[in-house]
Amino acid sequence: MAAPQSIPQQVETLWPVRWRTVTGSLGKPDQIAEKFRQEGLSSVHELQELVANENEDNNARYTAMGYLVTLQNHGDLDALELIPLFERVARAAYKSAQSSPAKSILCVVYYDAFFALANLRDLQGPDFRTHPEAIKRLVALATDPDFRGLGRRDALLALADTGGDASALVPLASGLIEFWDENVRRTLAQGLYSITSVSWREKAKLFIQLLQKSPGHRNSIGASEINVAIAAPNLAELEDFFLEAACNPLNQNDRMSGILAELIIKCRGVDSDEAGEKINAYEKSHNLPQAALHNLRMQMGGTTALSGIMGILKPDLDKYFQKPINDLNVETQIIWKKILTDAGTGFKARLWMSITVFALGILLVGISSFKILFLGFEGVASGVASMTPFAAGL
Repeated sequence: MAAPQSIPQQVETLWPVRWRTVTGSLGKPDQIAEKFRQEGLSSVHELQELVANENEDNNARYTAMGYLVTLQNHGDLDALELIPLFERVARAAYKSAQSSPAKSILCVVYYDAFFALANLRDLQGPDFRTHPEAIKRLVALATDPDFRGLGRRDALLALADTGGDASALVPLASGLIEFWDENVRRTLAQGLYSITSVSWREKAKLFIQLLQKSPGHRNSIGASEINVAIAAPNLAELEDFFLEAACNPLNQNDRMSGILAELIIKCRGVDSDEAGEKINAYEKSHNLPQAALHNLRMQMGGTTALSGIMGILKPDLDKYFQKPINDLNVETQIIWKKILTDAGTGFKARLWMSITVFALGILLVGISSFKILFLGFEGVASGVASMTPFAAGL
């Protein structure tokens, strides 16, 4: 686009668009600002060269991007002229960051390029939203397999800032499940919340599909942020949706049941007992068999949720546990009574045997003593005969 011959009056008051929380606006960025105020649109080509120059200071490139975005927002530059530039800068900075010791600096560069794209406006559309071609490029960058880790994260953060375009739905939802950082999740959830052209049910279905494919568990998925992203106007309907999903055989494994239990609990911030009451009410209103939400109850925990499982198990407990245990107790009692009776009988028999032996011993001692004292010995044989009963009696 050819630069105008004169400098518009309003350029004197234009300031670069900012997206960083810390600008670092010292040194060369201030020189760029002064040059822009002096030369206005005549400095556009130089600003573009500065942005594209990988050897330039990253704060200077950030300031130059901000002025280019400002000019586009005011209708002085065509977004289609800037979009390829910012995309090239993002890709080049990310590629260099993978092998460069100055990785942190280059991360700032592609972060800035992503947000420069997000701040290019559609001047012909309503609400001054992000330019549709810029959104398309950000979606491509966020889903590009070459962009991983911080590169993908920053592309998604910029995409979440584009104002709620439906094409951002799948990448943002995938990123919300993928990244564990709470600040990142909150930003992506707000981006999804702003996508009002897609119904909450479609969002919820998408999350269930993504969760089925993900390796995450209930404590790693960001249940609160997912509920914010879905943006259901009626939380009772959202709870019913999750309960309906729990009835699906694909979701009745321990992992998915745990995830759905966490989503239901975090939906209203209730405890497991209150969530258990919701399960009971849902089963009753939909005439579900008692075993339909068995896995969900197990993962939910709490007295109320588990009471339904006890209702299912009670007939089996009566038949296979309580009755056999009762029969075993009765049989054990009978055996112990017999053992005690036999032991008592044996003790009495031993007692009478001891009394009999004692009495017989006394009798033998008495007889032998009488013979020895009053009848005397008539030889050795007679003495032995007398002493033998005496010794036996003792």
